[in-house]
Amino acid sequence: MSKPFDVRDQLATFAGTAPLFPLPDVVHFPHLLLPLHIFEPRYREMVADALEGDRLLAMALLKPGLGTTEGSPPIHDTVCLGRITADQQTEDGRYYLVLQGLSRARIIREENDDLAYRVAHLELQPDPECPFSTATANAHRRRLLMAFRSLFPKHNLDRVLRRALKEAVPLGILCDVLADAMSLDSQTAYRVLAETDVKERCRLVLRLIQERLDQGSTDDAPALKCAPTDWADTNSGWPPQFSQN
Repeated sequence: MSKPFDVRDQLATFAGTAPLFPLPDVVHFPHLLLPLHIFEPRYREMVADALEGDRLLAMALLKPGLGTTEGSPPIHDTVCLGRITADQQTEDGRYYLVLQGLSRARIIREENDDLAYRVAHLELQPDPECPFSTATANAHRRRLLMAFRSLFPKHNLDRVLRRALKEAVPLGILCDVLADAMSLDSQTAYRVLAETDVKERCRLVLRLIQERLDQGSTDDAPALKCAPTDWADTNSGWPPQFSQN
């Protein structure tokens, strides 16, 4: 993986467990930035503990039909482990955070402890080395980007897409960026997150783009929320609104 996308140093402090932050409608992807507004008492405690420790949190998605995070409702077992890169606490104790996704992870088991928030043992699931030859990877990259551009004919994305091609953004990351920018419903976005096979993820994202094109949905401006590189267009939707959770 190219150096700008190498997060191994940021994962060096990961000891195998992380707090879980389950939400009903948010899917976080590795290498992307997620703004969060934290106001529930138990999650304030979670953030305070994280800031004193390794600054790691795992974003989890509630299973369908569950609109509340009260108690310990069932969650999907693939999560995104992220690191708090910016934080601000308000006078009344709330937090505004920016979380940078680092890696997919699978919940092995949750801890039973006396904390107000949930903690789980996680197995990291980083993308493997590219399964394609350089020529094949470039062809897949171009196909994805050209299809994505077709979704937004009213917006000049040529500079952004040329930059992504030139810098050879890893295919797994590119799929995540495009899926996130499409503003998919949370359960569909989770399908992308849960797909650890990069070949299958490419096929899935391309299929989702084609389905959107077939539906004639080509007017909404994309929001490209990339980190740590700056090939995305910072005028196309960043920063997104802070979550209301």
